[in-house]
Amino acid sequence: MDGSSDTALKESSPDGWMHREAATPPQQDPTAAAQEDGNAAAVAPRGAPGELEEHSSCPSRVWGAQPGLLFQGEKQSCHPISLSWALGYNSSLPVHSMEDGMLLYACAHTAVIHDVRGSRQYHLQGHANAISCLCVSEDRRWVATADQGPDPLIIVWDAFSGIPVRTIFDSHAGSGVCAIAISRDAKCLVTISAGTVQRVCMWRWTYPDESPVCDVELSPEFGCQDFVIFNPQNSYEFVSNSKTQVIFYLWVSRTANSSPPGTQRAPKLFLSCCRGCWGISWWSQLLGEEQGGEMRFCGLWEITNVLVWVHALLSPQGDAGLQYSTPPLTKQTFGSAVGHLTQSAFHFNATQALTGTSAGKVVVWDVERKWGPAEGRLRGVKATKLVPLQEESLTVLVVLESCIVTGDVRGQVKFYNGQLQLLACFDHSGTSPIRSISFSKAPPDPPGSSSTIIQPFTARNFILSTSDATVLRVATDGADFEKVMEEAKQAVMAIACHPQQAWLAMGSHCGLLKVWDYQQPQLLTSRIFPSAGIQCLSYDPAGSFLAAGFTDGSVLVLDAISLLSCCEVLRFSHGPITHIRFSHDSKYLATADEKQAVTVYKRVLQNERRCWEHLAGLHSHYKPIRSILFGIQLDGSEPRLLSLGEDRQLIEYDLSSSSKDQLVVLHRHRVEQDAVPLCLAWYPQFSTESFILTANSCYKMKLYNATTKMCRLFWDQPMAHHWRRCRSSQRVLPSPRSTTWHTLPRTRWACRFCLLMATPTSPQLSFATQMVPLTWLSPMMGATSLRPGGVTAPF
Repeated sequence: MDGSSDTALKESSPDGWMHREAATPPQQDPTAAAQEDGNAAAVAPRGAPGELEEHSSCPSRVWGAQPGLLFQGEKQSCHPISLSWALGYNSSLPVHSMEDGMLLYACAHTAVIHDVRGSRQYHLQGHANAISCLCVSEDRRWVATADQGPDPLIIVWDAFSGIPVRTIFDSHAGSGVCAIAISRDAKCLVTISAGTVQRVCMWRWTYPDESPVCDVELSPEFGCQDFVIFNPQNSYEFVSNSKTQVIFYLWVSRTANSSPPGTQRAPKLFLSCCRGCWGISWWSQLLGEEQGGEMRFCGLWEITNVLVWVHALLSPQGDAGLQYSTPPLTKQTFGSAVGHLTQSAFHFNATQALTGTSAGKVVVWDVERKWGPAEGRLRGVKATKLVPLQEESLTVLVVLESCIVTGDVRGQVKFYNGQLQLLACFDHSGTSPIRSISFSKAPPDPPGSSSTIIQPFTARNFILSTSDATVLRVATDGADFEKVMEEAKQAVMAIACHPQQAWLAMGSHCGLLKVWDYQQPQLLTSRIFPSAGIQCLSYDPAGSFLAAGFTDGSVLVLDAISLLSCCEVLRFSHGPITHIRFSHDSKYLATADEKQAVTVYKRVLQNERRCWEHLAGLHSHYKPIRSILFGIQLDGSEPRLLSLGEDRQLIEYDLSSSSKDQLVVLHRHRVEQDAVPLCLAWYPQFSTESFILTANSCYKMKLYNATTKMCRLFWDQPMAHHWRRCRSSQRVLPSPRSTTWHTLPRTRWACRFCLLMATPTSPQLSFATQMVPLTWLSPMMGATSLRPGGVTAPF
C-alpha cells in the first residue's frame, strides 16, 4: 500500500477498519436491518481503495460518504409505511450540533438529524425501545444511541451516510443504558446500565467483539451514575457522577511489566491479495519490542476464515481491567454546602477535573496518575478546591480547548479561563434552565500547530436546549439568540386531523396546542394553556371548530384557524376528559372522563354566534370508558351516540328523548365474556347493512350489526400473540383431534379459539386449512365455518 491510501483509510474509520454494508436483501425488521448492516460493517477489515473496487462489486456507501451527502437523493425504504417527519423531541436528552444548521436529537425510538435551514429530516431507525441516551464523536462522523427496556440495543451510526455500522445486542440485558459517551478518537464507547446495581462497560466498537473489553459493577451506595464523559487527552480514562458521588475510571492492563495504556500502540493490519491468494501481513509494536510476520492463505480459503483469524489476532485476550476511584466529597470536606452534583469534565491542563453543583459551585479535582510495577492504578484523586461561581444552580459544564463553559437554571451561558475567571456571558431573557450546550465543529488546526498548546479564547457558535423543550442557536459574534425549535416539554397526549385540510393538531400535557401543515411541513399556529394539560382533541366534520378536553375536566371549543375561544369554558366533568367527539351535523358534542361519565353538550345560538351548552351527563359505566362514537340513524338524519367501556358494555343513548340534566339510555349490550374491549369504530358502508367494529385485549376484531348488535364476523389475528399468551399462562392446549378444554366454560368456543390461534408446532399456521368445511352451531354467531387464515365468517 502506498502512503496516500493509508492516509485515506485513517480518515474514513476511527480504528482502521473498513465499514462495509452486507450484501443481503432489505429486512422488514429495522432491528434486524441494524444488526446485519452494523455487524457486517464492523467485521470487515479495511483495504485500500483500489482493492475495494477490485474485490467488491458493491462499493461501500460508508467508505465513500462525505459531509453533506446525507440528504442527497431520496431515501429508499422497504417498509410499507415509512417515516417522513418527526414532530417534537425528548427534551430530557441533549441536542447536538452536527454541522452549521443541522441538529441531532432523539424523538421516541428514533434519532433525528434535522436540517433546519433546508427543512429536511433524516431518521436513524433501529431501536425497539425509546432512546435513553445518545452521543456524537468530536468530528461529528459517528453517532451512538442506546435505549432502555426489553432487548436493549447500542447502535453506532455513520452520520455522513445514515447507515448503522455496528449494533451491540444484550449489552445491559434487563435494564438498558442510562448514560453513554464516545472517546475523542471515536475508538471507544463507555456505557452505564440503568439497573440498581449499575454496570460500567467499555467497548472497542470497531472490533467485532460481542462483549465489552472491560467492565465493573458499582455499589448502589454511589447513587445513580447518569452522566459520563471521556478525557479528551486519554481515551482510556473517563469520569462519571451521580448527585452525590464522582467516580474516576482508568482502563489498565493486567499483564505484568505493562506500561500505561496511553503508551501502547494498537496492532496494524494490512489485508492484501496477490494473484488470487489472500495474504495477511501484520506488524505490532508492544512493550517497545517490534514483532513482524507474514502469513499467506491458499486461494481456496474463504474470506470469512481470514476474518476469523483477524478477529483472533486483534481481539483483547482478557488482559484488560477497569480501575476506578471514588474520592470522598461531603459538606465536611470544605466546611460549606456543596449541593447536588450535576456534570463533570476533565480540565484542558490534563491534571485536573471539574464538577458543577446545584449550589452554583465548581469542585476542582487533582488527578495524579501513578503506575505500580505490576499494574497501573489511578491514585491520588482528591477534591482540592470548591470555587463559588454564582448563586444559581449549574446544570451544564463543558470544557473546550481553551475555556470552561457553564449553563445554569436562569438560561445564562458563561465562559471562564483555566483559573475559573469570567471571560464572557451570554444571557437571554425568558430562557428556561439549560439542558445541554453543543458547540459547532472545531475548525482544523493550522499547519505546524501543536494540539498541546492552549489556543487563545475564541468562542464558537453553539446550540442551547432548555428544560422546556426549546432549542436556541447563539451566534457569538453578535450574541444573537435565534429560536430554532419550540416543542412540548411534556408528553403529547392528543392529535386530530382536519377533515378537509392537511392540518394536524397536537396537544400536550404542558398545555401547548400546535397546528402543523404535515405536507410542507411547517407550523401554522400555536397556543398555550398554562392552567391545565390537553388530554384529547377533535375537529368538527366541517373543519370549522376544534374541541379540546383538559386534565382538569374542562372543555373548550376553539376556532380551527385562529385557535381563539368560540364560547365560554364548559366545566361539567369531575375528572380529566379522555374522549371528545362531534356529531355529523355538529349539533351535539359528547365527552367521556376518567370518572366513567358521559357528558353531552348541545349547540345553541347566543348573540348570533354558535356555541354549546350543557345538556346532560350520566355515569353509565362502572369501569373506564374506552370509546365514544357518533353515528346517523338509519331511518333519518338524526345523530346517535354510543359508548364502550372496560365493563364490556356497549351503550346507546337516545338523544332525541334526552332533556336538560337527563340523558336517556336506549340499549345496553354485553359484547365480551372474558376479553376487555378496547376501541370502537364504524365499519365502512359497503352494503345496506351497517356494522360496528370493535377490538379487544385478546387480539380479536369483531363486527356487530349496528341495529341488532349481533356479532356477524370476527378476526383472530395475530396468532403468535395468542400462542405466547397461552404458553405464559401454562394452559394445556388441545390437539387437533381433541375437543376438550377445561379452562373456559364453553367447550366448542374454546376449541375453535385454540385451533385457530395456538398451534403447538407453528404459532403462525392455522389448523383451519386442514379442517374445512367443519361446521357447528355457535352460541353467538349461528352456523359458521372455518376459513383459511384464521378468519371465521358467516356460512
